[in-house]
Amino acid sequence: MIQGTASNVGKSVLTAGFCRIFSDMGYKTAPFKAQNMALNSYITDDGKEIGRSTAFQAKAARTKAKVEMNPILLKPSSDLTSQIILMGKPLKNVSAKDYWGTYKKKMFPYIQDALRKLSKEYEILVIEGAGSPAEINLKENDIVNMAVAKELKAPVLLTGDIDRGGVIASLYGTIELLEDEERALVKGFLINKFRGDKTLFEPAIKFLKEKTNIDTLGVIPFLQNLIVEEEDTLRFSNRNGEKENALVKINILALPHISNFTDFDIFYTIPDISVKRVYRTDDLEDNCDIIIIPGTKSTLSDLNYLKKTGIFAKVKELNQKGTFVIGICGGYQMMGKSIFDPLGLEGDIKKAEGFSFINMHTEIKPEKLTRQVKATPYLNFYKDKVEGYEIHMGASKREDGNFAFKIENSATDDGIFSLEKNIFGTYIHGIFDNHNFTKAFLNTILENKKKHLISKVINYNALLENEIDRIAKNIKKNIDINMLKKIIGI
Repeated sequence: MIQGTASNVGKSVLTAGFCRIFSDMGYKTAPFKAQNMALNSYITDDGKEIGRSTAFQAKAARTKAKVEMNPILLKPSSDLTSQIILMGKPLKNVSAKDYWGTYKKKMFPYIQDALRKLSKEYEILVIEGAGSPAEINLKENDIVNMAVAKELKAPVLLTGDIDRGGVIASLYGTIELLEDEERALVKGFLINKFRGDKTLFEPAIKFLKEKTNIDTLGVIPFLQNLIVEEEDTLRFSNRNGEKENALVKINILALPHISNFTDFDIFYTIPDISVKRVYRTDDLEDNCDIIIIPGTKSTLSDLNYLKKTGIFAKVKELNQKGTFVIGICGGYQMMGKSIFDPLGLEGDIKKAEGFSFINMHTEIKPEKLTRQVKATPYLNFYKDKVEGYEIHMGASKREDGNFAFKIENSATDDGIFSLEKNIFGTYIHGIFDNHNFTKAFLNTILENKKKHLISKVINYNALLENEIDRIAKNIKKNIDINMLKKIIGI
């Protein structure tokens, strides 16, 4: 089990790396995280919703993502409420107080059952913790850190992020705050995101050993420009994709409840594209080629935010001047004429007018559609099949037949593409991971604008495979592999 001294110390990435290391050794390996809190999610083959970082780790383990790998997913809908996804399906929207006080301990039997099933199928589980195991105010109802480690008697590697500073105090302080039974499970330290000369850090490792009697398994160097699929919107907020003299300028609206921002990761990998996040009206570039309205957990609330900030009006103005607008899922819903939420499923806002780029009306309904998708385009510029997935609670009705995709095994078509109106909208998440489609799509827009065409779009899935291998090699090179094997008993 990989636990951390805090959030964002690299647990998700390390878990993926260890999954690949054990898979390379020939072991049937799977990741596990009892509870994710994320708006970045993934749909399994059987239509279940789990955290996207766990699905990425399954990819690293070379196995199919399953709901048992992440039995509980919390999707925040406001600062105080979240939707509980239990075993891949929505259970209820609850306040943080109700979840911690009423629901959380009821979740543990589902976690135990998932662990039993995975333990029968796999030889090694690489388990990811959440936050810190030493949060005193949260320990009583813990179901994701030491509670899981104790359930399996799993050896724990405690990880600290040296890049943020205070790593020795964080590791030592965490150990001091653990109970004796918990402390006994910690079998090694990992120092993550190291920069510089490792020999200068040796006195600190010696100090940790003297104070805790726990060895440091490794000091893992910081990996530059790492491309991974993570759960936290912090990566979206911190990512810089702006480039000077780029062929294409893309502005992504940074919605307060943005979800599945990995839809646009491929754009960061294309040298000819500059990507900018938009938080205020002034952030919108008058000369941008494309504006993206991403998915969101709270469509009506985020639509209201765009209106209050003036971004809504500026997007409409730029679209009329020729800027291409893309909407995915909730962003697609916003592109229509209206959105209704008669049951108040998303909150207090019951109705809102959309951008009216599309003659479409959407109603938010209790049933959530979650499925993997294969589709045949109706588009002139691209005819091959595309793949992706859908996650939405809204049902949209169109008053025109100008659809973009024919969905396999579905009675409904999806999406719209119009060069005349400068718009593209779809419910399909991951549409741009189809790199050949993305190249054809972008060049159709550029050709229409009489601009230079993009020569190459990288195969994003192949890129992720290379990144996983890079993570695994970086870990393996910088840890005591024999100590690791001894800790696990292999």
